[in-house]
Amino acid sequence: MEILKLFPVPVLKTKIPLRYSKITSILDNQPLISDKELHKSYGERSENTYILDLPELSELKRYILDLIENFSESNLNYHPNLSYKITQSWVTIKNPGESHIIHHHPNSIISGVFYYGEFTENTSNIFFANPDIPSRNPSISHPYEADIVGEIVNKEHIFTPPGTLILFPSWLRHGVPENITSIPRKSLAFNSVPKDKLGDPRSLTELRFNDLE
Repeated sequence: MEILKLFPVPVLKTKIPLRYSKITSILDNQPLISDKELHKSYGERSENTYILDLPELSELKRYILDLIENFSESNLNYHPNLSYKITQSWVTIKNPGESHIIHHHPNSIISGVFYYGEFTENTSNIFFANPDIPSRNPSISHPYEADIVGEIVNKEHIFTPPGTLILFPSWLRHGVPENITSIPRKSLAFNSVPKDKLGDPRSLTELRFNDLE
C-alpha cells in the first residue's frame, strides 16, 4: 500500500551564502511602523517597503533574482528566459504573542521570505494552506478530532531557521502561528513579477508592461 501525493505545489527552500550575513545589521536598523492594530494581525513591519532597493543590498537582490528566475522556469514551468524584478520588500517581525493571519500576495507572481536573527526550537515557522480546500464539498466533515485532522490535512509547516530563504507562488496562502517564545521572529519578505510581460500572444493572454509606459 502507498499514499500518493498528487499535484504538489513547488516551494523552494535554501540557505543563503554566509557572505550575506552582514546584511542582518542593515535589516535590524530599519524603522518600524508603530501601529498596534497592525501588529495584532501581521506583527511589526518596516516603514520602508522597498528595502532590497537599498544600494548596500544590491548583491543580495541579484542573488535572489537569480533564484527567482531559475525557480520560475525550472519548477513552475513558466516561459523560459523571463527576467524578473522585485517589487516590494519589507522587514517583518513577530514579537512574543504576535502572529500573521493567513493570506496570499496579490499583484505578484513569485514571493519569498528570508529568515534571520535568533531562533529556538519553539520559534514559529511559516505554514502553507492546502490550495485544494476551496474545491472540496463543504458538506463533508471529519467525524472525529476535526481540528487535529484538519491541521494534518490542510496545513504544511516549513522549518525555517536563520539563513533560510524560501520562494513560492504568490497565490499560495500562508501564515505564521503565534510566537510563543520570548525572542522576536525576524524576516525579510518580498514580491516579484516579470520585467517585460506576462502571458502568451497565441492564447490572447499577453500583457506587455513596456507598452504601458
